[in-house]
Amino acid sequence: MTNEPTRDGAAGATPCRLCGGPTAPAFSARDRNHRISPESFRYVSCAACGTLTLADVPADLGRYYPASYYGVPDSADAAVARDENAAHRLELLRGLVPQGRLVEIGPSYGGFLELARRAGYDVSAIELDAGCCRFISEQLRLPVTQSDDPAAALTGPYDAIVMWHVLEHLADPAALIASAAAALAPGGMLIAIAPNPESLQLKLLGGRWAHVDAPRHLALIPLAALAGEGAKHGLEVAWSTTADEDALRSNNFGWSGSLAASTQNETVARGLRLGGELVRIAVAPVERRGQRGASYTIALRKPSR
Repeated sequence: MTNEPTRDGAAGATPCRLCGGPTAPAFSARDRNHRISPESFRYVSCAACGTLTLADVPADLGRYYPASYYGVPDSADAAVARDENAAHRLELLRGLVPQGRLVEIGPSYGGFLELARRAGYDVSAIELDAGCCRFISEQLRLPVTQSDDPAAALTGPYDAIVMWHVLEHLADPAALIASAAAALAPGGMLIAIAPNPESLQLKLLGGRWAHVDAPRHLALIPLAALAGEGAKHGLEVAWSTTADEDALRSNNFGWSGSLAASTQNETVARGLRLGGELVRIAVAPVERRGQRGASYTIALRKPSR
């Protein structure tokens, strides 16, 4: 992996954020996506489950989420239109859970949530950001709970709990998996999308991989580790992939974003993004095999009684 200079400190002293196991140094990374600061952040790898954990979480982590991180739509239709992933995620949901009570964790401005409501689901949300909560409540007129602890905010029973690129931001992902398992109705599904730390891109790019997104991503959890954590609470893998539409978009951003982030010159960056697209095309046959895509989608089912 590509390494950058790290801060001082014993990386092995940081326990795995998923399973609590011992860790060893993996790589370091800077905030290449938003450039909030020039600091370097250490990631460590768990010997037991393979999860990558951010070792030195900033005390002021909130400042690494700039106002532009979200961006405010001006209507429900605009919220749906700006979410290029909403339609195929809804198609995935309908194939797994055709109807019922749905909660989305971390919906941002609720584009997917609104589309699910229009498809007939009984929807609600749990969201950290106050502005997003206000939009969901006032513009979408949907129930939303503002909370920085989604595990505690889940009430249930839910037929579906969905979280699209949320787990990697959580201080305690294991607690959320446990809470979600308890909150699901029998036969219900927990559906999640997350960056894939077993991807070809991470192996080649290391700390320069755009999906590391230091320091906002606190843990990069392997698909098998997440499945194992679910199994501890009685959840079974119903479906998983690293080659769906979400993964294809992640592949593109992973190559283009990683290369473009190496410069602050926008003209050069445009050329590098194009170069990243050419790399993506060249390695696409490899990324589609053996769980090498830049992200994975997994559906965990709670058995029916």
